Amino acid sequence: MSKATFDAVFVPAEAHYRSIAQHQTWGHLFPEGIYYEGYVRIANSIYNAGNRLCIAEKIDISESHWWFEAIQDFTFDANEDMENGEVADFYIAVSVVSVCDYPDYWDDMDEEEREEYPPAVYKKLVITQKKKVIIAKGY
Repeated sequence: MSKATFDAVFVPAEAHYRSIAQHQTWGHLFPEGIYYEGYVRIANSIYNAGNRLCIAEKIDISESHWWFEAIQDFTFDANEDMENGEVADFYIAVSVVSVCDYPDYWDDMDEEEREEYPPAVYKKLVITQKKKVIIAKGY
């Protein structure tokens, strides 16, 4: 079996334990508030390579695993709307939400099994774009 096959099999089963370990390891670094505003500056590659980079940020939030994961996802999504070589400021709002992580096999379970394996509830950061200001364009 290939690594991709093993990943496809084990990732759903390990997600619950990963979130528990994540909270036990970095839980003290989770942001204290529930809403933040600020901006991030994102640069896109001029070579159409899909490379994007958050080059500056100004937001009152802890530097933690959750912020890193949220900004990486936001940068990837923002890159789809950016032209090659473009640099832009994104004014953003960051909120803390609680999410239920249901197992993939949740629909196949009966009521007793659902009580035995409840969904994992965890907190995550959600970034909402408020405004985009283009600073520079590539050639």
